[in-house]
Amino acid sequence: MADSDERDTLPPPPPEGRPTGPLADAHARDAAAQRAHLHKVADRVHRFRVAVFFEEPTYALWREQPVHEQRTTITVLAADADDAVALATARFREDAMQSNVGWVRMITRCEAHPVGPSEE
Repeated sequence: MADSDERDTLPPPPPEGRPTGPLADAHARDAAAQRAHLHKVADRVHRFRVAVFFEEPTYALWREQPVHEQRTTITVLAADADDAVALATARFREDAMQSNVGWVRMITRCEAHPVGPSEE
């Protein structure tokens, strides 16, 4: 009989695969807020192709060669060209740091161009 009383006081099991409780409710509110924010700013975010021009002066010195400008292209999502350059520059520096080479890569200039739907 105690088992019967105990079962009557337990909350119903959650729907299959869906968590319940205060944390689940907070997560659902956060996810809804994020979706609403993304819909609000979606028309302001564009894809840019950023050409990052750079030199490797210490490598050229080591190889006893003249310094040559090189280029890499990084595609980012940004609100405008200035933000695109900032994001691409940060990604370039992170990639340069992760490359573990012993020479310096100096950015000389950047050019950001919006990417149209037919170019994606």
